[in-house]
This record gives sequence, structure tokens and C-alpha cells, in this order.
Amino acid sequence: MRTRRNFLRTAGFIGVGFAGLKLYACGPGTTETAGVVIPEALDYGPLVSDPAGLLDLPEGFSYKIISTHKEQMADGLFLPGKPDGMAAFEREDGKIAVIRNHEMDPVNPEISAFGPDHELLSNLKKEQLYDYGSGEMPSLGGTSTFIFNEETQEIEKQWMSLAGTARNCAGGKMPWGSWVTCEEDVTKAGSFDGKFEKDHGYAFEVPLTDDPKLHAPVPIKAMGRFMHEAVCCDPRTGIVYLTEDRTDGCIYRYVPNVKGKLIEGGKLQALVLKGKPKHDTRNWPDQANEKVEMNNLMQCEWVDLDNVESPDDTLRYQAQEKGAAVFARGEGTWFDNGEFYVACTNGGPNLKGQ
Repeated sequence: MRTRRNFLRTAGFIGVGFAGLKLYACGPGTTETAGVVIPEALDYGPLVSDPAGLLDLPEGFSYKIISTHKEQMADGLFLPGKPDGMAAFEREDGKIAVIRNHEMDPVNPEISAFGPDHELLSNLKKEQLYDYGSGEMPSLGGTSTFIFNEETQEIEKQWMSLAGTARNCAGGKMPWGSWVTCEEDVTKAGSFDGKFEKDHGYAFEVPLTDDPKLHAPVPIKAMGRFMHEAVCCDPRTGIVYLTEDRTDGCIYRYVPNVKGKLIEGGKLQALVLKGKPKHDTRNWPDQANEKVEMNNLMQCEWVDLDNVESPDDTLRYQAQEKGAAVFARGEGTWFDNGEFYVACTNGGPNLKGQ
């Protein structure tokens, strides 16, 4: 059976997005990338130019656009632009629900849910948005939810499920059936000439529902205020692991007081390499401590953090003073088979990723 996992495994490596598509389209042989030899690829032939100018694919492949920004949704709002991290949920009726982020800044009203002149903002109550922006500059990030029918290959319904947050970049799917969306933004209240009403830099939980309405925008403040990127969760313990998109960031974990109830508080901790306080894992050329070697198992421990709301975006410095390891832009993270995996955007000697 040609599953996505088998498709990728056959080529001998895991690719991200469409980065590996060119390799699949090439003839047989091996390819060397950053010193790593990738085994023989599948031969799907050359890429064929797309007349629409959107996505070139090999002969026999096709794509389908299922939604486009500026479409009017079931709640009367417009579908925002800049979709980013998202998660799919299988429903009992066989259809698929998807909650997706929108990495929107307040300076992009032309592709916002409220229209280019915020003309739809008056249809909402202030408390439905996390940051109403004094009614003049609402924060335009958030999440939308849609129901997808795989038989018809069409979206049946879509709506905004969280509004008023900033630059929702990534997040993570929770094992109890919700999406945690993260703000990759630490803009403070009073910014934009005093229009911003709230501090940003938090994670928010969005439940999976059929009701096309906005979910209450309640930040999970105990998860920390920093340049959030992604999260993943250990289904056995309910512990959530978090990445930070800073060149000198940390890896965190959130131990909730009650499993599956993130909003009810918990302890935020940072990862420390045992016996190697403040260790720099980035492997940059000018790194002071010894490099991290491939296939070298290292033990870690976790240090408790205080003042996790960090008004000046200094949580990583507090963590590192307590011995936390340094990572170069923690990006995606995933939990599987008892382990969590992290990708770092600017790690490695060429600053091209770890």
C-alpha cells in the first residue's frame, strides 16, 4: 500500500514540506546533502510546469486547492491569509476537522478576518478577541477551523475559532482532541501608539467543536511568555514540550497540575544537559564549549522556572542562568513512541539546521 510513510521511507529519508519532491522526480542514483548520502530515489520523471504557476509536479501527479484567503466563512468573517501550523482530527462521521493557525501581523488588514478596513469588527464583541487593539488595531492572528469531506474533496464549513492573537505560527495537537496554538510574538501592551491592550507571547488551547463560533481567548500563562513556536504532548503523562524560536533559545516542558487541563496551571521547566550547565548545542563555528556529536547519547534533567510571564522576554536568560542548554531557533517538535523530536532552524556549522 502506497502510504505517505512508506513513500518517504522508500527514499531513505524524511523530508519536510515539498523539499524532497525534486529528489523523487530525479532519476535513480544517490544524492549527497550536507555530507549525508541519500539512497537511490524513486523515479517519477521530470517536473511538469504548472500552467497556473502554483505547483510544478511530475507527470501523473495533481493538486487541488480547497480554500483561499478572503473567502467568506460560515460565521460571516473572511478567511485570513498566512496559514501556518495546523492539525487534522478524524471525526466519528468519517469527515476530517482541521484547526489551522494564521501567522498574521496587525499590519496586514487586507488579508484579515475582519476585512481591509476592519468593517466586520463591529459584528463581534470585544471579549471575543484576545487583543481588541482599542478597536483601531486588533491583533489579526488566530485560528480557523474547517470540516473536510474526503469523499467530495470539499470543505463543508469553515469559521474563525480563535481571534485577537498575534503571529500564530506553530503549536501542537493534544491527545485529548484539541489544538494548542502558539504566539511567535512578544509584543507588549501599549505598543502601536498605545493601541495594543494585551501582552503577547502565550499559548492558547482551541477545542474541536462543530459550532462555528469563536472560542474564548484565554492564554495559558503558566506555559510561559516567550517567542513560542511548537508544542507536543506525551499522552501517557500529559507533559507538554515546547520550543522557542530564538537563536539563543531553550527547550521547555510544562508539567500540568491536572493531566489534560492545561489552563489549570502547572510547572514550567527548561532542559539542562546533565553535567554540562549552560551548554551550547548549536555547533556554530565560534562555539566556546565542545560540539555536540552525532549519535552521542547525553542525559538531561529539568530545572524549574519562576516568573514565567517574563515581561521583557527574558525567560530564556533566567533558564540559562539555572543551567539550561542553548538551542538555535527551536522549531517543529513531535512526540512518538515515548520520545520527542525537535528541529532547530539555525543549528549546525552552516547555520542551516539541526
